[in-house]
Amino acid sequence: MNLSRAIYLHSMEDSDEEVAVRPRKPRVYQTRPNFLEDMEDDEFVSKFRVSKATCSLLLEKIGKKMEHLTSRNYALSPDEKLLLALRFYACGNFLVAVGDEHKMSTSSACRAVKEVSLNIAALSREYIKFGEPDEVVEDFQRISKFPNVMGAVGCTHIRIKSPGQNQDEEFRNRKGYFSLNVQAVSNAQLIIQDVVARWPGSTHNTTIFDNSRLKHRWETGEFENNFLLGKGYASSKYMMTPIKNPTTEAEKLYNESQIPACNTVSRCFEVWKQRFPVLSYGLRINIDTAKVLIVACAVLHNIAIQEKDPLPPAPIDQELPLDSLEDDEEFDEEVHIVDGLHRNNLISKYFER
Repeated sequence: MNLSRAIYLHSMEDSDEEVAVRPRKPRVYQTRPNFLEDMEDDEFVSKFRVSKATCSLLLEKIGKKMEHLTSRNYALSPDEKLLLALRFYACGNFLVAVGDEHKMSTSSACRAVKEVSLNIAALSREYIKFGEPDEVVEDFQRISKFPNVMGAVGCTHIRIKSPGQNQDEEFRNRKGYFSLNVQAVSNAQLIIQDVVARWPGSTHNTTIFDNSRLKHRWETGEFENNFLLGKGYASSKYMMTPIKNPTTEAEKLYNESQIPACNTVSRCFEVWKQRFPVLSYGLRINIDTAKVLIVACAVLHNIAIQEKDPLPPAPIDQELPLDSLEDDEEFDEEVHIVDGLHRNNLISKYFER
């Protein structure tokens, strides 16, 4: 206690005047809605983008990790945290608005979104992985007639707020807004088999792939003679890319067969962003939390497909930004002579009549 404070208290003790004490404002706890019980199934899917069954599955997986040790201060329950986070993924609104809707403070909403996102993203090893090679190849063969395809790879930009400090321009993409360039691999059922959500928006697609664990897995022969399909990447023994100027009938057939398979990753991004519009509207949260949230949405996307949840309609009250859709780079026709031989051998084996 400093000297001036001590003198003041001593003078008050000697005084006969009564000191007016302001009564402490009582805490007011609002009754929070129970959406799981109060909503019909269709309305629930439209509002939270997953079914009640999927929501219950998530609570079984991560609910215990989000429980409070005590119920003091009207602590949030695991289902309240999960529903708030799902609502944030669904509308991409400010946290203050989502918190008001769920009768809680902005700070509580922020902590809940971060906690739920971390716990869902921790399920990525279980839900974001390559399927059985025979099944994946057969699914692609059914839609495209292209042999031995394990996945279609591509990148999409997801808006973020300005990172601040000296990182601004690193995250500004070629369309002029701040973003993360997210790489994903889709199978024929639009399930995300691999995702990388850490690169700034100015990073080229090939740079992300060249520095990814995905490339290392193919380089070490983990997937044997199976291929990746993609646009904007260098052709190699495992990466089959379109031919820019096909001349023979076999080369034209090779390109035509690639189209349905390559389009799966574009369709995957479209469905992913339609289910979780926050990925299109933009993430107005800390950049580290944004990276975790993107992975969490990828996990939820896969769970929703596996659980056969209906795809909710796109929100009608807001238009999705057109420049937030998938961003394919122009493909380059510079092919190393050895890698060109791999592609030519594939064409002669499967596409020449």
